[in-house]
Amino acid sequence: MHLRRYLKNNAELTKHKWSQEMDKLLLEIKKQKEEYLERKINRFTEQELEEYSQRYDEILKEGRKENRKSNSKYLGKEEKALLNRLKKYKTNHLIFAYNFEIPFDTCKKQGIDYFKELVNIEKGNLSIVI
Repeated sequence: MHLRRYLKNNAELTKHKWSQEMDKLLLEIKKQKEEYLERKINRFTEQELEEYSQRYDEILKEGRKENRKSNSKYLGKEEKALLNRLKKYKTNHLIFAYNFEIPFDTCKKQGIDYFKELVNIEKGNLSIVI
């Protein structure tokens, strides 16, 4: 997942903790998904998905706080762009949690293409994905 590379790079350059926390969250979701699949559970509950979504948003909020305190204009600008992408493409980044058929390490485009294909098959009924 390219996102993890951006998060690690940001953490190394800015020393901000939010990007490490986001990476940990993504890996936690991945690990829980793998455990569920081993137990033949093929989806998270609505409550689990909501909790993951809220944590994602909380981490972004912390990221914005840390970004405002940035000492480097360039790094601050790059970090802000990353935060904006994370917010804008949240669904893309978490699609592997909403649909267990989509692997964690799929690229964003593959996930969205797969999502569109499912929508076309179901003629717009998103319940099969969520």
